[in-house]
Order: sequence, then C-alpha cells, then structure tokens
Amino acid sequence: PAVVKVLGMNVTQQDIALVKSGLIKGSLAIQQLLADGTTGPFLLASQANAGLLPKNFRIEARANPWFQGGLSAAAAERCASGVCPVLLDANNQFVIEGLLPGTYDVNFVSRNESADSSAGGVHLVSAFVPGVMVSEGRTAELGTVALVAASQLRGKVTVAADADQTAIE
Repeated sequence: PAVVKVLGMNVTQQDIALVKSGLIKGSLAIQQLLADGTTGPFLLASQANAGLLPKNFRIEARANPWFQGGLSAAAAERCASGVCPVLLDANNQFVIEGLLPGTYDVNFVSRNESADSSAGGVHLVSAFVPGVMVSEGRTAELGTVALVAASQLRGKVTVAADADQTAIE
C-alpha cells in the first residue's frame, strides 16, 4: 500500500480517486537510407544501434479525447541538453509510463535538424498511431512501429527575371 498525503488544500467535498497507471511499450524498426539516395531494409532498433535514432526524436502519448494529465513522453537518456535521445529498455523497447486509463494517440516525432544526423542518426518521417487503449495497471503493446527514412532536399529556388522557368540550385 502507498501512503498519500494531501497538504495545503481543503479537500472537503472533493472526490479523490486513486488509480494504477498504465504504460505503452513497443519496438522501432528504422528504414535505412542508402548512399545512392534510395531506401534500404528496416533495421530493428536496439541498445546497440540506438545512435541511429535522431537526437531530437521523441515519442509522445496524448489522450484523445484530451483530459488533464493525458500527456506523457517515452523515457529518454539523461543528458546535459534539453533534448535527449529516446531510451530503449533491456528488451530494446521504448516505454511510456505513468499513463492514466484512457485512449491515446502516440506520436513519433522527428524534427530532422542537422544535429540529428551529425552523430549518425537517420532522418525519419514522423509517424502516428491513433487509438491506443491504456487500461488501469496494464501494458498496451504497440508491436513494432516502422519509421520510414526521410530524404532531404536543400538548396535555393530562383526565377530569372526574363525566363518562364524556375531553377533549383
């Protein structure tokens, strides 16, 4: 049993319900981007190759419909900067803990900034898994979520004053 103390507020005529939180777990498959710009096979993310995940990659669960306390993110490594890589557990899964019972949309957010690939991370297309049911004290298993490699186009678009064509540099 856990002891709960409510201090500094009047709880007269207040309903307080204690419920066990649930969690969401899953594995990640990262699509490889080959040197020639084509996409390659998917590689299951593990603690050994977690560096393939972009540094700014986040996994968030948001209650739908929204309710107070209905937002949580997957565990991340402890680091000095505000953006830390997603942490994979001993089973090579991401874990989102402390979720109140309800329906959640899980967002896999990749910002694809230059810092993401500087340390070997793969640029990824953000993904979305809607309608994940979390029950009191239970684990919702997402299975393996496939994260597709993103291509980047960088350059400058110019239009010559005397031409009808657009050039990409």
